Amino acid sequence: MAICDKCGGEIAFRYVDGVLRPLHIGGGLCDGLERVTEPVPREGWTQDCYLDPNASCPVCGARVYFYQSRHGGRVLFDDVGWPWPKHACTDDYQQSVRVKRVPSGRARVFRDRSGALLKIYDLDDIEDRGRNHLLVLRNQMTGSRVRVLVGKRRLAQGNIRLADFQDAPSIVVHEFERGAPHIRLDFVCVRLGKVVRVKLRAAR
Repeated sequence: MAICDKCGGEIAFRYVDGVLRPLHIGGGLCDGLERVTEPVPREGWTQDCYLDPNASCPVCGARVYFYQSRHGGRVLFDDVGWPWPKHACTDDYQQSVRVKRVPSGRARVFRDRSGALLKIYDLDDIEDRGRNHLLVLRNQMTGSRVRVLVGKRRLAQGNIRLADFQDAPSIVVHEFERGAPHIRLDFVCVRLGKVVRVKLRAAR
């Protein structure tokens, strides 16, 4: 069941006059007040939130990346690198489609359009550090960790929430030279429906 990001109540999505809209399950209207909840660290993929690199387009049969959010959203991407291009056949496709998965016995790796290996990380831990949050990211292939600091004020100014990092299926880390003060992250923001690129301070 999807949750309203304003009041925390249960919602369902329905088409009203051809437009997909959130409706509160218990009826009534949202009071618009945002409820503050403690962040719940993700322990990895769940059944309802994942990225499948071995999918094929149900329309043209091309190999694509299938992403499903825990809120029920599904998207096909041509590539998982910046700018995270949606697959054209199913962009704005109104029917629910079943995505065929191509079986693979090998470890999954992700590459950008040029063939360069992408460094895919999961959010492993969040720590409150006063004016900052410390995000600990774990590499899906190697298990190595990257630590970055994000200022609470900067989150508010950039219309990004801590929950956006938690809801992201994965995070692409673009590390700069060893010892550099900043690290760039790209991730799919489920709430905003777009790819977000941020440059954060590396934590020592």
